[in-house]
Formats: sequence, C-alpha cells, structure tokens
Amino acid sequence: MTDAPNSGPDRRDFLAQIATAGVAFSATALVPFARAEAQPINASPFDDSWARRVSAAKYKAVFDSPGVEDGLALMHATFFMQGYHEQFDTAPSDTVPVVVLRHAGTPLALNDALWEKYALGERTKVKDPVTNADAVRNPFAKREEKGIVPPEASIEGLLASGAVVLACNKAAMRMATTYAQKMNRDVEEVRAEFRAGLVPGVIYQPSGIYAVHRAQGAGCTFIKST
Repeated sequence: MTDAPNSGPDRRDFLAQIATAGVAFSATALVPFARAEAQPINASPFDDSWARRVSAAKYKAVFDSPGVEDGLALMHATFFMQGYHEQFDTAPSDTVPVVVLRHAGTPLALNDALWEKYALGERTKVKDPVTNADAVRNPFAKREEKGIVPPEASIEGLLASGAVVLACNKAAMRMATTYAQKMNRDVEEVRAEFRAGLVPGVIYQPSGIYAVHRAQGAGCTFIKST
C-alpha cells in the first residue's frame, strides 16, 4: 500500500522548512522597527515653543504682515495689547499677539548689519527718520522716541511686552540667494548670514504661511495687517 498524499517524512521536512523560513522572515521584518526605536527622534529644526505660550494666553491674535507698510503690523499688535489692557486690565501674559513677518515684510525681522550690507532700506523704500535717506539700519528694531513707530511698537518693545514675532525662513533664504547671485558670492555663505541676522528675539519659522496657520492652531484670531 502506498503512502497517502502529503504524509510521511517528505511532508514533515516540508513543514519544517516553512516553519524555519517563517521564523527567519519574522526576525528580518522586525529589524527596521528595532532600529527605529533605537534611533533618537530628531528635534524640530524650527523653534515651536512660542505656540505653547500663545495657547495658554486668554486673548491671542496673529497679525499677518506680507509687506512693510511703515510697520503697520507692529502697530496693530500694540493696539491689540493696549485695548485689552484698557478694557479688562489684563496682565501681559493674558494677551499675546503674534506678528508674522513674511514675503516683502521679511526685512523687518533682519538686523542693522544686513540692512546696511544689502541696502534693505532702498529695497523696501524705507527712509531713516533721522537722516531722511534710505535706511541703512532697521528703524523698526529698537525703541526710539522719534522712530517710525512708537517705542512700544518697535520689535524690541513688543517682545518686552510679551509678543511673539516670527519671520519667514523661505522668504529670507530666497532673498539671500538673490543677493548672492547678484553679488557673485557663495549662496550658502549669504544664507548663513541671513540665518544669523535676525533681530534678537525674532524666531524663524519654515514659512510665513506655516507660521500664520500654526498661530491660528494655537487659538489666535487672524488679522490681515498689510
């Protein structure tokens, strides 16, 4: 009598091979997961800590500034804080405006050295209130009694009052690339200058559009300032 199909030593060998292959496959399949767990999670390339502070505030709004417009967004953010303080006697932590400097408004976020080196006053058509010539410094950065904006509406003044000021990294890097090509300089070298050239306290974000949306996600109402 012949053996029944799929019985005997041949069948046992076959099943053993399948079991061995299955174990090997399982071990191999788990390797990527083991490696992923062993690798540290990379930190975000852009500071997002501001969003937590904004979320905790009772009153918050984001002021979108795609242009300079004589610092109109800075003024709007100041009026926002002043209005709530006058109406409800709020503490600084209760009312947090977020100013997003993007597109053509990005130069507002850059320091005096970049304004002078790359003639940003000429680019933005901003006159220095002291000389009445094209600004070779950022006249919106520091508190000045006779500045373009009142001292409290300067970037320095706003930051001291608890505001958040964000800048568009994409616009800044695009600007840096344009100047590098125009001046026949290394693109990465000029980009590095722009990355390091923010007014102290201003925070780069992936883009201005991202920053506006992120602020709204943190509870801000939206105000188009320019």
